Amino acid sequence: MRQVVLTAPKQIEFREVAAPEAGNLKSDEVLLRILRIGICGSEIHSYHGQHPATFYPVVQGHEYSAEVVAVGSAVRKVKPGDRVTGRPQLVCGECNPCKRGQYNVCSNLRVEAFQADGVAQDYFVIPEERVVALPEGMSPDYGAMVEPTAVAAHATSRPRALEGRNVVVSGAGTIGNLVAQFARARCEEGGHHRRERLPAFKGARMRHRAYAQCRQGAARREDRRVVRRRGLPRWPSSALASSRRCGRSWLRSRKAATSSSSASMPRIPP
Repeated sequence: MRQVVLTAPKQIEFREVAAPEAGNLKSDEVLLRILRIGICGSEIHSYHGQHPATFYPVVQGHEYSAEVVAVGSAVRKVKPGDRVTGRPQLVCGECNPCKRGQYNVCSNLRVEAFQADGVAQDYFVIPEERVVALPEGMSPDYGAMVEPTAVAAHATSRPRALEGRNVVVSGAGTIGNLVAQFARARCEEGGHHRRERLPAFKGARMRHRAYAQCRQGAARREDRRVVRRRGLPRWPSSALASSRRCGRSWLRSRKAATSSSSASMPRIPP
């Protein structure tokens, strides 16, 4: 089968390797035929040698859709022919964060495409517990967007209710765009939304990295929630300047989702 390996920064090799065989699956494993692969911004950083947690050589690809080819004897979640995606995090299940259900900060965390091989190949084997079945009729293109979309869904579920609030998303990449759209969806129905600047956000009806005004009237500092998408170097200044006094700002990253209170940091003038 075909396999794409990032051997070093800016060095990609296309290889022919043996495909995994259905007869060699463990009882809890699923054999997938990869259909679509998304290109994550973090993988672009790995390509340029700018991701400190990338272990070379590595097979990239962790946002994907696939078709189930075969399953192990104990697998019940999916069957051959099903369309699926998968969770890219490899966790130990034994550390304290894992026992609390916070596998995203597992003490022994590895992530496909960075510390473990990803899916940039024709076939891939994954344990059943990381498989996510896609809804019937969902296209492979949309299926490959489930993982990054889940990031935005989770990020906007972290703050308190967004109804009637003004939300500032700092960072205008794919994740920032998705966060802005989820924030809009969680706002009051019938709220007012501005459409200006940043062409990438016009489809989401957002402006200025992106500002979703979730109710009628002008934005007020005390009514804002800030969701920060990593990538901009001056996020503390922009996030705290956008939030109300004693408000909260959420730092969204794939490694962890944390919050910080502006009450404990110097106020930044408007």
